[in-house]
Amino acid sequence: MGQSWSGIKKRLEQDLLCEKLRGRVRYFITKYRKAHDEESRIAILIDEKEVIRGNIYDFYREANPLIDKIRAEQEIPRRSWNGKEILYDNENKEIEERVDEICIDKGIIDPYLQKLLIFTYTIQ
Repeated sequence: MGQSWSGIKKRLEQDLLCEKLRGRVRYFITKYRKAHDEESRIAILIDEKEVIRGNIYDFYREANPLIDKIRAEQEIPRRSWNGKEILYDNENKEIEERVDEICIDKGIIDPYLQKLLIFTYTIQ
């Protein structure tokens, strides 16, 4: 069974930080259960100042133009649909994975992946 958010948060804030940062770095995930699609927000604070934040609306408003620019620079075609393929056909999947890798390298991380990435980091 996976760790709870409180367990992950405790490990991030206490066990995985150097002595000088303990007590200064805090992590937050807020899930709006009554919102459409149970939208959520993530934030990382250092000395009570929000240095990293993410939510689905800001991400897509700000990231989509950047993703389109990356696709154009790398000459990566848009995913093509003709009604005959299945949702995750191999050619399109490889293209999307390439775009995802470039985005993560540039720090453009889909909010749906942020909690997964934090969780993956804590179990390594």
